[in-house]
Amino acid sequence: MNQGSRFQTLHEQRLCFETDGGSNHAPMIAVNCRSGQFYFILDTGASDHVLTRSFADSEDVTVMDSVVGKDHSGASVKSWTLESFSLTLEGFELELIDAVAIVAPPVFEDRRIGGILSVARLHSSAHVILDFERQELRLLVGDLHEIRDAIEKQRPNLESLVLDRVGDDTFLLVRAALLPYPEMTFLINTGGGDVEIVVDETEFGLDSLTVTGHGVGGEAVLGAIRRNQTLKVSGREFPVPKLILRQSMGAAFYSGDIGMAVLGKTMLLISAIREDPLFWFVPKDSAKTINH
Repeated sequence: MNQGSRFQTLHEQRLCFETDGGSNHAPMIAVNCRSGQFYFILDTGASDHVLTRSFADSEDVTVMDSVVGKDHSGASVKSWTLESFSLTLEGFELELIDAVAIVAPPVFEDRRIGGILSVARLHSSAHVILDFERQELRLLVGDLHEIRDAIEKQRPNLESLVLDRVGDDTFLLVRAALLPYPEMTFLINTGGGDVEIVVDETEFGLDSLTVTGHGVGGEAVLGAIRRNQTLKVSGREFPVPKLILRQSMGAAFYSGDIGMAVLGKTMLLISAIREDPLFWFVPKDSAKTINH
């Protein structure tokens, strides 16, 4: 894809959604480590690399101070800071700086998931492609717009939405609207499954609250479920089979999550430069253009 162009591929690797222990909604990569093969979730909603304490111990990673963080449910989670170390991804050295460890959720242990990798921290100067249609991870350096143009030429079935990033420089935050609610700040969250938004308590019927998921610390996430909704992003409408209404998020600077139920079969091109837009490539037949 980059022959004779002003960019080059540093690393490419297959994404997977299955382990020997079962399937996972979030994209993962398989890594052969000293203590065996482990899987790592690629999460655009993670500000830091988060490894399981059992994986860190098995790889003799130096564990330092104990700290308290928060997970997706907003619950406090005990964790430990780790000394920097590297993962070898099919010959490519990925240095993990400022990583933390947590006690592994049981499902992580069952599926040999060694932790969560923050997409924002994969490489300090490389653009990241997460191609969910072809299940590929790519790290590239060079001209971002030339990369975008090459994708458009090679993948005529896709169209690119240009999304300005807002807010915190670590997260992929964009403006969108879950109809009929007004536009709000959404987190593009490859670690999440569904679309979720925060609404006023009056939107909840107390009898409709249910467990909609769990944070990595095991705490239940409560919410209400609505079916067959519509998400509007950059003048396009996307079907949302299941919407989760929540009273709060794990962080106050965004009001919604766009998870893999919508991101699946699309592609993200994420610039290494915070000020650049996010390019979201979607199948041309998956979104309806709004002309008003």
